[in-house]
Amino acid sequence: QYVEFKSSLLWDYHRQTVNKDLYEPVMKNLAAFMNTAGGAVIIGVDDNGQALGIEKDFAGLPKKNVDGWENTFNMAFNAMIGAEFRQYAELFFHAIAGQTVCLVRVQPAATPVYVTLKGKEEYYIRTGNSSQSLSVSKANRYIQAHFRSLA
Repeated sequence: QYVEFKSSLLWDYHRQTVNKDLYEPVMKNLAAFMNTAGGAVIIGVDDNGQALGIEKDFAGLPKKNVDGWENTFNMAFNAMIGAEFRQYAELFFHAIAGQTVCLVRVQPAATPVYVTLKGKEEYYIRTGNSSQSLSVSKANRYIQAHFRSLA
């Protein structure tokens, strides 16, 4: 419920190439954790818990190192979620089995967090071990109940 694994931020293991569409599932999960009770997204680890590392992501970066990776993460985050919410997502880099993985520790936000995807805003919450999009009416009800209880 509080942890999500993502193989990469950019590298598409199926196509064996860089794919910027992979930003979306990462950002959806970050927003869902911010809209619910917080959690962690671990990037560079597959669904079975095997460390793949973020090094393959470097192929799509101008600066091919952890600093370049974090810059790319920040640009995607700011464009899709908003710089004002970056304070709720803290990045930690760790070496596991010789691979660099990124732990994004997410705190619950004080206000609703939306994700901009293809020009449209969407609202996500964490339900069990998945992140779910809510319709406008359901998001409205959730926001009124959830954020009122935080006040």
